[in-house]
Amino acid sequence: MIRLHEVPKVGVQEDIATYLAEQLPDADPNDRTQLTLRADGLFIYAATAVRFISPPKYPLSQYEQREKLQELLKLGSPSGLDELYQQILSVAFSEADTKFLRRRLDILHAVVCAQELISVPVIAQLLSLDEGTTMTCIESLHSVLHVSPLDRLISCYHASFPDFILDAQRSRFTAPLPFTKSKSRELEVFCDKPTFDARLAHGCFRIMRSELRFNICGLPSSSMLDREVVNLHFLVRTHISPALQYAARHWSEHLLAAGQTDRSSLYDELEVFMTNVCLFWLEAMNLIGSKSRCFPLFRFARRWLQLEAESDLSALIDDAASFATSFTGSPASQSTPHLYISCLSTWSSSAPISRIWKPCFKHLPLYSPSPVGTASLITIPTPAESVAFSPDDTKILSGWVSGTSSKIWDSTTGELLQDLVTPELPFSSRRAPVSFSDDGAYIISAKSVFIHIWDVLNGNQLSVLSADIGGIEAVAFSHDVRYIVSGSNSGTVCIWAREPAVGDQPQRLYGHYRPVESVAFSPDDTQVVSSTCLGDKTVRIWDVKTGQLVKKLTGHVYGIRSVMFSPCGLRIIAAEVDEAVCIWDASTGELVKYFSSNGSQGIRPIAISHDGQKIIAQGSKNSSLQVWDITDVERDSDLPEFAKFLTFVSNTGMEVSFFTREQLLFEVTGLTIDLVLSATFSHDGTRIACADGQSIHVWNLTEGKRSTKLEGHTDKVVCVAFSLDGKQVISSSLDNTIQTWDVTTGQQLKEFGSDAASLRRDRRHFDLQHLALSKDGTLACAAYGRSLPVDILILDTASGKVMTEHHVSEKVTCLSFSPDSARLIAGLDTGSLIIWDVRTEEQVGHFQCHEEPITFVTFFPDGFRLVAGSMDSSIRIWDMRNAEVKVLTGDRGEVVSVAVSVSGEEIVSGSRDGWIVVWDAQTGVRSKEIRLSADGCPNSLSFSPRVEHPQIVAGLTDNSVRVWDTTTGTVRVLRGHTSRVNSVAFSPDGTRIVSGSHDRSVRVWKNIEDPPSWHVDSEGWIWSHDDSLRLMWLSPELHPSLLTPHAAMIIWEMGYCAVSFEDCHVGTDWHRCYSP
Repeated sequence: MIRLHEVPKVGVQEDIATYLAEQLPDADPNDRTQLTLRADGLFIYAATAVRFISPPKYPLSQYEQREKLQELLKLGSPSGLDELYQQILSVAFSEADTKFLRRRLDILHAVVCAQELISVPVIAQLLSLDEGTTMTCIESLHSVLHVSPLDRLISCYHASFPDFILDAQRSRFTAPLPFTKSKSRELEVFCDKPTFDARLAHGCFRIMRSELRFNICGLPSSSMLDREVVNLHFLVRTHISPALQYAARHWSEHLLAAGQTDRSSLYDELEVFMTNVCLFWLEAMNLIGSKSRCFPLFRFARRWLQLEAESDLSALIDDAASFATSFTGSPASQSTPHLYISCLSTWSSSAPISRIWKPCFKHLPLYSPSPVGTASLITIPTPAESVAFSPDDTKILSGWVSGTSSKIWDSTTGELLQDLVTPELPFSSRRAPVSFSDDGAYIISAKSVFIHIWDVLNGNQLSVLSADIGGIEAVAFSHDVRYIVSGSNSGTVCIWAREPAVGDQPQRLYGHYRPVESVAFSPDDTQVVSSTCLGDKTVRIWDVKTGQLVKKLTGHVYGIRSVMFSPCGLRIIAAEVDEAVCIWDASTGELVKYFSSNGSQGIRPIAISHDGQKIIAQGSKNSSLQVWDITDVERDSDLPEFAKFLTFVSNTGMEVSFFTREQLLFEVTGLTIDLVLSATFSHDGTRIACADGQSIHVWNLTEGKRSTKLEGHTDKVVCVAFSLDGKQVISSSLDNTIQTWDVTTGQQLKEFGSDAASLRRDRRHFDLQHLALSKDGTLACAAYGRSLPVDILILDTASGKVMTEHHVSEKVTCLSFSPDSARLIAGLDTGSLIIWDVRTEEQVGHFQCHEEPITFVTFFPDGFRLVAGSMDSSIRIWDMRNAEVKVLTGDRGEVVSVAVSVSGEEIVSGSRDGWIVVWDAQTGVRSKEIRLSADGCPNSLSFSPRVEHPQIVAGLTDNSVRVWDTTTGTVRVLRGHTSRVNSVAFSPDGTRIVSGSHDRSVRVWKNIEDPPSWHVDSEGWIWSHDDSLRLMWLSPELHPSLLTPHAAMIIWEMGYCAVSFEDCHVGTDWHRCYSP
C-alpha cells in the first residue's frame, strides 16, 4: 500500500505540474508553475483550483480562464487551502446582500452539517427554501461541492473544506468586491455547528410533523408480509419523500449535537413528536428499511434529555425505546401493520406508550397479559455459550463451543451483522469466551487454545494467539486495548500484547491449579484479577508489569463465577457459583462485604454489571432470571453461624447482608431456560442478555420488577382429577403439595402437604416417588423413598391430615384407589401387587401379578377387578372374588399406561413405542389400535364418561394432549404444555379434560369437536382457523401461558394470558383499527 504522505514532495510536485498542464493547457506556463508551487504537494489544492478556473458545467473561454487564474495568483503570499477556499467563497458570496448571503450560507452549512449526503430538495425542505435558490447556491460552489450525476446527492470534494467552515478563525476573512479595485467587505462563512444542528433538528421535526401519518403507504392488508405487497418500493418512494426519510433517520442526531442551543423550543418539539407522531415514525422507519436505527435514535434523545431532571418525557422515551426494540427485533416487523395490531395491543397498559397511543386504537385485538413473567425484547435463535455487548450497546457478540464462527448481531433487531469464521478444529472446546475492546474497534473470540483478534469494522481477522497452556476459559482486553488477559483450564493466566512482535511470548502467571473462569484488568491496567470456579476457589490479583502475585483472596465457600474490579479500582467484586457475592478491598485483600441469599431466595449469581452495582442471577428454585442491587442493603443483625464465622475471620467489621425482595430490581419468571450459560449487562445498564445454548435473549430492565407470584405448583404435576360434581380440580405434585382449584376461575381453594412434608423431614427418606388421587378427590396417597423401605401415606384432601401410614419393603412403581375409595393398591418393581383396606388400614392382598415391574394399575368400575400393565408387554386382569386371571398379550411394547371404560367393557393400554390399543375386557381381543404420535408415548389414558360418544384422551411425552374418537377415528391435538404430560382425566360430564405436566402446570380443556377459531405457528403468528388471515404475532415465549381456543383454564405459578379478536379490525379492514 502506498500512502501519499510518504511519497517525496518533489515527486508529488512533478505529478501536480503534469496534472495542471493537462487540465489547463491554454494557461501561461509561468502561471501554471506558480500554481504548482502554491499547491505545495497538495493534490486537493490543485484539483480545487482547476474546478475554480475551469468549471466543468460552465465552460469558460481561454481568456476568462487566464483571468481567473491571474486573480487567484494575485491573492498574495500563498497560505495553502484556506486562501484558495477564501477566494472561491469570495466569488460566490461577496456580492450578495445580507439577506441573500445569510440564505446561501444556510445552504452551505446544511451540506456541511448533514448526517448523510443530501439532495437539493432535501436541503430546501429542511431550511424552508425554494429549490431554485438552493440549486443556484450549490452551483456557485462547484469548486468545492460535488453533485452526483446519478442520484444528485451533494458532497464536499475534500474533508478539509468542512474543517475550514467549522473553524471560526479560518472562515472569517476580508473579501474584495467584484468590479472594484479598492472596496472590500468582511466575510464570515463560519458555521456554529450546535446552532445549525438545532436549526436542522427543528426542520426535521417540522417535516415529520407535517408528513408522517398512520398507514402512510396505504398497505392493503395486515395479513400480508411487507415483501408480499405489490410495488411496495414504489409506494415508499411515492409517499415517503427524501426529505422525510432524512428527517426520520437523523432528527435525534441533530438534537444531540445541538446541546444546550435553543433547548426550551427543542424540548417542546420533542414532546410533540413523542405524543403525536412517534408510532407513525416507527412505521415509516420500518418501511424505509431503517428499523435498526430506531433504538439508537431514542438513546440519543435520552442522552440529550439527561441534561434535564427526570421527567414524564424521559420516561416516555425510555418506554418508546423498549417498544421499538420489541417490534424491530421480532417477526412482527415483517408486516408493518403489526406495529399496531401485534406490538401496541400487547404492550403493557400501564406503560407510557400505551397510555398515550392505545386510546387512538380502539379496535385492536384484546390482549390480557399474565400478571407475572415477560417476554424478552428480542430472541435470537442461535447456539450461543457466551455473549457480550459492544461499548455502544448496538451490537451483541456471541460465541459457541461447536462450529467455526463467532457472530455479531444487531442488539435491537437481532439481525446477523458479521460471521467471524475460524478454521474448524479437530477437537472440541469446553468454553468459547468473547469480548469487545473498550473502544469497540476490536473483538476477541477464543476457542480451545487459540485467541482470535478481529477488526470490528470490516470483520477481518487481525491475528491469532496460540496458547500452550490448555483451553481458553476467559478473555478480556485491557482498557487501553494494548493487552489481552486470558485464563485457561490448566489454571494459567496469560497476559498478551494485542500486537505482539515476532517471537514474543505471553507473560504466564502461575498459581491457580484449576480452570480460571473469569479475568479482568484494573481500571488503570496495572493489575489483573482472576478467579476459579473449582478447586482452589480463590481470587488472585496480579501485577501486570512484573507478573507477581499481589494478593490471594481466600475464604470463598463456593467457586467464583465472575470477578471484576470496581470502576474506582478500590474494590474486587466476586460472584460465587451458589447464592453469594463478595466484595474485597483491592489494596488490603480484606473481605468488606458479603451478600448471601441464605438459601431463602435460592439464587445463582452469573454476572456483574459494568458499574459493579448489580448482579444477574438465575433462580435455583424456579425458572427465573433476576437482577439484584448489591450497593445499598442493611446489615442483618441476626446472623447465622456461617455468617458470624465470616465476620470473625475477616477481622474488619465486614458487613454480612442477605438478599431481600427490596434489592430485587428485575425478575423474569416462567422461563423455559434450564440453565443460563452466560449473561451480561449492557453498558448503559438498561438491558441484559443471556445465552442458554440454543438462543440469545435480551430483556429490558426498565420494566421493573416481575415479582408477583401466583398460586400454582412449583414442581412437576404427576396426578390430576375432577371432583365428583365437576366443579373442582385436584392436583398433586412433586413439590409435596396437593391442591384443589375452582375449575371456572382457577382460584386455589385448598393446599395441603405440610403434614406430609413434616413427616418426611423426620424420616430418612426424602424423595417423593409417586402420587395418586381417589376418583372423588377425597383421598390422596403418596409414596416416599428411593431406598427401602418405602413409606406410603394416605391423606384426607379436605383436612390435609395423614390418615394411614404403610411401609413397603419393595420399590413402589404405581398407586391407585378403588372407585369407592375403600381400597388402595400399589404396584411393585418385583411384579407383585399389594392391596390395603383404607378404612381398617389392614393389608388384604399381596400376590404376584407379573414377572417384571408393574408400570400401571387401576380398578374396574365394579371395584372387584383390577388391571395391571407391565414392562413384560402384557396386561393382566385380576378378579379378586375368585382369583381368576386373564392375560392380554400381543401389545406392541412395554405397557406404560392403562385405563378402563366407564362400562367396564373395554380396556385401553399405551405402550412405550407410542401405540394405543383398545381391548375387549371379556374376550381379551384387540378391537382398535392407533399410534397417536411418532415422537411420544402415552403416559396417561382415560375413557370419556359419555358412553354415547366414546372417546379416549391421552397425555403424551411429546407434550401434547390428544383426544381420540374411537368411533370415527379422528384425533384432536391439544397443545400448550411445554414438557411431558403425566396425567389426564375427563370431567364427570365429559365436557372438559384436565391435564398435568412436567412443566408444573395444570390445564383444563374444552372437550368440543368444533375446530379452533385460530391457531399459532412456530414463529409466533396467530392464524385464523382456515389460514386465510394472519391475525397477530405473539412472542413464542408467551405461548406456554396462552389460552388457546380449546383451553378453558391454565393453573400455573406464571399465570396465563389470553387474546380475543372480537370487535377488532384486521386483514383488509386493518386501517379501521385507528380512530384519532
